[in-house]
Amino acid sequence: MRDWRAMKRTGSTWGRNGLRTGGSRGPSAAPVDVGAAELGDEYFYKRSVIGTGGLVMGSRNSDVVFVRWPAQADLRNRYQLEGRPRLLVVEGGAVPPVSNDPIEDWARQPISRVDLDARVNALQNRFDSRRAPRIDSAGTLSFGSHSITISTTQAHLMALLVERFGEVVYRNELTNYLATQVTTLTRNSLDLHIMRLRRRLQSIDLSIRTAWGRGYILEAMSS
Repeated sequence: MRDWRAMKRTGSTWGRNGLRTGGSRGPSAAPVDVGAAELGDEYFYKRSVIGTGGLVMGSRNSDVVFVRWPAQADLRNRYQLEGRPRLLVVEGGAVPPVSNDPIEDWARQPISRVDLDARVNALQNRFDSRRAPRIDSAGTLSFGSHSITISTTQAHLMALLVERFGEVVYRNELTNYLATQVTTLTRNSLDLHIMRLRRRLQSIDLSIRTAWGRGYILEAMSS
């Protein structure tokens, strides 16, 4: 049985597969041991600091998944087919695989926090540049592995924003589009719908940014 009192004193907690997710913090430049004893099969990278228990996990901010190599070669193949960004943790003296996939990289342990952050951020940026949101006729909006269902009116507005993902959609275009969907259009109708959409989009890592004096831009949420 785990000594919960001792864990409380050190600020430690336990996650899936018994991974220790807390503990005393040391210098940020210290090596991070992300070997087989520290990572479960499905762990996502989360902004890390160094602790005596190994890797300290914070809030989720990345789609990058860690895969032990060569022990989890099958898992790596599965993620590759799914199009998920991967950081291979090369164990011992194993030879890393040759890969031309821009959303795959590898690192040999131990690795410093700075180097780990750089590898993961580069993978995330390449992943974000490759993916785009999709919306179907039923009003299901998907981005990456996440999806939500939105109202018919919101779906019509999002269709324009999705079509020009990352580009400005002018306010008058959205207003004209909205006018065909609602019986009574007020001056604040568009603002109200954009506000509601912004709240809904947070759960799938999308955001609507205001382009002042012009309109709105649909983009991936910053990490």
